Amino acid sequence: MRFLLSTGLLIALMMGGWTGRAGADEPPTDAVRKDRKAIEGTWKVVLMVEDGKQSKPEDASKVFVVNGDDGNWSLHADGKVIAKGPSTIDPLAKPRRIDFYIQEENGKRQEFLGIYEMGETKRKLCFAPSAKGRPGDFESKKGTGYILVEFERIKK
Repeated sequence: MRFLLSTGLLIALMMGGWTGRAGADEPPTDAVRKDRKAIEGTWKVVLMVEDGKQSKPEDASKVFVVNGDDGNWSLHADGKVIAKGPSTIDPLAKPRRIDFYIQEENGKRQEFLGIYEMGETKRKLCFAPSAKGRPGDFESKKGTGYILVEFERIKK
């Protein structure tokens, strides 16, 4: 479960369902609004790979993220919120970019840089702590520190 929680914290940064101020540097373009609306909702994790190591399906399935249309997100596992924060997106970049933050209780924020792709019911995210740099593709190889997460929308 330790792997799940460390990965889960990173996942939270990229999701988009936080309770803090989001998008301070994000221009309110039609493309941003469109992707924010598509991301809004609850998403379950179906695949999680951290630094080349895939989590067990039964662990990944315990994690879900709630994304708001304002860029805020919250990550949930075992019935608890385990991380939350704001995010910014650039849907015009190729691949699409996302920056997100985990808001810690002591007021500090951890920054993560990533890329994402969207479908109507599926979403893919690859990210890393900002010190590792932004991934260029959707893979998590050993030694990169990248985290790859695939989600499926939970229907209301």
